[in-house]
Amino acid sequence: MWVLLFSWLTLRYLYYGSGHLQQINLGRDVISEFTRDHLHREVQRSQGRLDTRRMYDRTGRLTRKLTCKGMRGVVPETFIDREYAYSGQDELLKKRHSRQGVTDYFYDTTGRITACRNEA
Repeated sequence: MWVLLFSWLTLRYLYYGSGHLQQINLGRDVISEFTRDHLHREVQRSQGRLDTRRMYDRTGRLTRKLTCKGMRGVVPETFIDREYAYSGQDELLKKRHSRQGVTDYFYDTTGRITACRNEA
């Protein structure tokens, strides 16, 4: 799929066999590139100097999202680090964000969220 932005510039979306987005190009430049695991979950995304990695637990829940900045071949610097913890009922219990602190979530017996607390 592509979109003509100007008479000389094309925005292209490249998909692989199963229909998942693999790359976005502007003209001849790669804007963003996506890597997926065998279950087609996004595990890595590059956008310029930013590189985001996603980690999942055995049940497929997102447990960590780490965004680093830097150039290829150079030790990356952590830009944003997020970690997630869940209950046995698949409820999000805690979110730790490197810039916004820790957020705890509380639920009633029916699984509805009743409160959240942020410690920045």
